[in-house]
Amino acid sequence: VAVVLDLFSRRVVGWSMQSTMTAQLVTDALLMAVWRRGTPPTELAHSDLERTYTYDFQKTPFDVDNYCATNRVTPVTDGGGSFVEWWTTFDCDRDQQAHWTDFFAAQVFQGGFDALKAHFTG
Repeated sequence: VAVVLDLFSRRVVGWSMQSTMTAQLVTDALLMAVWRRGTPPTELAHSDLERTYTYDFQKTPFDVDNYCATNRVTPVTDGGGSFVEWWTTFDCDRDQQAHWTDFFAAQVFQGGFDALKAHFTG
């Protein structure tokens, strides 16, 4: 999915969807925005080349089903850093939901963040 936003109104003025990320995907979204709004006198283009990795586990050491973990790394243009998101989905008994959510946040994800910070800061 490629989206063109009007920064003043925060409205989507152009978009395009394809099964793969290609230059044509972005071009189609830009052309739709120009068609809908006209050619702007000035424009600000921002592109985040992000990477998303999803891991879908058939068996885990955790007492949950359908465990799927995803992380996304997005470069940040100011300062040369990156924004990292990690999240998970899983099925478990309703009374265990809070336990497993806290466990994944405190143990699994925090450990991963700590390892990334150590790697990039030396």
